[in-house]
Amino acid sequence: MGCRKVMCMKKMCEEAEKIMTERFGKDMVIALATVEKGVPKTIL
Repeated sequence: MGCRKVMCMKKMCEEAEKIMTERFGKDMVIALATVEKGVPKTIL
């Protein structure tokens, strides 16, 4: 993974943490549901 991509991921994580804190008062673990090749997947 390139340095630029890592920095982008870090910024997205920081932004997500800020939003979670604003909405819920703390960070939280949430599940993300996706589909891969037509099969539902859950990412924790």
